[in-house]
Amino acid sequence: MDLEETEYYEDKLSEILSDLLTCQGFSIERTNLIRSKCLLFEKIYKDFYGRISIHCGSEMAEASGIIESDQDIMRVLPGFLVVNEDCNVVDDKLVLLTVLLDNCIPGYTRLRVNRLNDENISLIEITEKDGNSTFLSSKKLLEIKVDSSRKVWPKPFRNRISHNQGPCETVEIWGTDNDLTIGIECQSWPVAAIDWIKRPRFKDWPLQCIINKIASLPVHVVPVGDPRSSYSSTQWRFSFNYAERELFWTFNDIQIQCYVLLKSVFKGKLKPFSPDNLRGYQMKNLIFWISEEYGVTIFTKKNLLRCLELCLKTYKDQISHNFLPHYILLDRNLIANKLDLKTRQLILDKISKILDNIFLAIVECRHHISGGSEYLSKYDGSVRHFICHVLTELYYKLENFPRKFKFQVFSQCHAVIVAIAYTNKPVSVRAILDLIDCMKVGNQFSDTILPYMLKTATSFCFILKGMIICQNTNANNPKIHLASFEFDHGIDFGEFSGLLYKVTFLLFINNIEKAWSILLPVLNHTKPFICSGGCFEINQAFKNIFQFSKTRIVNIETKSVKYEELSNCYEIVFPIYVVNFVPEPIKYELYVQLCTQPNFSCCVYDPVVYAFYLMFEITGKRGGQMSETNEILSRLSKYIEDFNRYSGLHLFRAYTLLGFCYYKCGRIKEAIATFRLSLQKQIDKNAA
Repeated sequence: MDLEETEYYEDKLSEILSDLLTCQGFSIERTNLIRSKCLLFEKIYKDFYGRISIHCGSEMAEASGIIESDQDIMRVLPGFLVVNEDCNVVDDKLVLLTVLLDNCIPGYTRLRVNRLNDENISLIEITEKDGNSTFLSSKKLLEIKVDSSRKVWPKPFRNRISHNQGPCETVEIWGTDNDLTIGIECQSWPVAAIDWIKRPRFKDWPLQCIINKIASLPVHVVPVGDPRSSYSSTQWRFSFNYAERELFWTFNDIQIQCYVLLKSVFKGKLKPFSPDNLRGYQMKNLIFWISEEYGVTIFTKKNLLRCLELCLKTYKDQISHNFLPHYILLDRNLIANKLDLKTRQLILDKISKILDNIFLAIVECRHHISGGSEYLSKYDGSVRHFICHVLTELYYKLENFPRKFKFQVFSQCHAVIVAIAYTNKPVSVRAILDLIDCMKVGNQFSDTILPYMLKTATSFCFILKGMIICQNTNANNPKIHLASFEFDHGIDFGEFSGLLYKVTFLLFINNIEKAWSILLPVLNHTKPFICSGGCFEINQAFKNIFQFSKTRIVNIETKSVKYEELSNCYEIVFPIYVVNFVPEPIKYELYVQLCTQPNFSCCVYDPVVYAFYLMFEITGKRGGQMSETNEILSRLSKYIEDFNRYSGLHLFRAYTLLGFCYYKCGRIKEAIATFRLSLQKQIDKNAA
């Protein structure tokens, strides 16, 4: 094969790899989606609960996660501020901690406690004395944090808590590993990092406007010290989570894809040489350096493999010289004293072998990339055969990508609704109003959020506000019309979820005929929709498209629905603090939650199940015949039995609701049998 032909196939392979990765969601579109969710989460936590949480890392904030990537969250410790020696901040409500760089390697600091007063005397438990000075102990704080996480995340939300190396503890929540850490905000950037803001850049990455934005973002310290230092227990490391994710959010498709391939090859081929010392974070700093030194113009679709080759050659050079500088703190060497000479040589030899056939290395590490095996496993050693095999199939996959991305949008929007609803503390109406105002189109914050997600979050906020008004207002109170206004503003929430909340409100004020006039058109006809959320396992939810037609629910063949026509129906969520508003059977569920699991409590229902329940209630209140209610329960029962095949998270609530309906219409034996089915699904915290 001559040089020209080799270059042609390398270009073609790069294009195919890029398309494959795009189909798996490694693109600007999905990064912007994750960014929107990330920023909304943080805004909700701050406004509703007074917590500053920073979502960071590949899976949580960047949409660059490979298989087994963790979700990283930093919670900022309130009431503390890290300051420089010459700081003149005077605030009795803040615990001021002074940066002391003595006896610390670059990137680390000790935090001297300036004062202890009566209000924060408990700080003594997490401090250590050194001569006449008192220092905040990173070691003691981490030990306390593990204990507190067991209280904050009770079972069944978390399955295990373990302390990793570094500042994080891993909490397995609903089967997903979350790396949680505590951060303390710094008043200003560390002096050593100022050079990053000012240094000349000759390839226009990052742009000056991004540099200016990053320079205005806070820096934090996290509780981890240099393990080789005798002062390790009182050392903290500077963290640039805000800056690093902002940099990632400027990446184009090929930068994202190059980073994903780099991480997969690194994890599969290089990390095993020293699992405790070789970290994916080093690859992030590497891609930042490559982007700054070469600019974004090299990151093109045809150049993907060459960009990956450049990254690996640069990493090889860094390993050879035993120096991989932190992208922002130049003096901090990310591999200092971590690799002995023998290990470094083994890594250098392995990188050389990878560079001999970089595509083969990607194929061999395909299991680290979500969906990577489907096409990469077709490689049989012949590049020409591989290209011929995958081109046609890839064309159809790309054609189907808009549908898949739409599913991802629905899923991430559902996650935002969960963030709004899952709490044991009543949210203030003022906080909801502030969030709604912030999300109005044209505001600086709203410009950073995808329009559909913005609309979804706004609609649910109106619904939540309506439920809170009902909770605090008698159904006969003239002020109840204020709640009606809120539910009207939330009607566009999902395909018909917003309408179901409105119907629930009308039942609350006993306006039966109006409730029926809204519910009946929904039951007679909807667009094709999916149900996103915990009621269905995510993969099954996206394979099952439903439609209401003539008061029956129909399961539609996925391929027969154009993605433009596809809608979404969100789960019906009732927080624990609206117990006065909800229908009778849900009151029982919420009271059980109040008694047994006050943290993160609410009741969640599949929207189809809840629509049939409302139909049953309204039919009974309108004096419907027994044959009518029996037919409704027959349809509800059949749907739940089908629903049972997909093992939804909240299936037991569907059975409990059906059992209540049987009980209410006198079918006691069926009620008892159905309650038993519910208890078989989940015995704890179940009103059955």
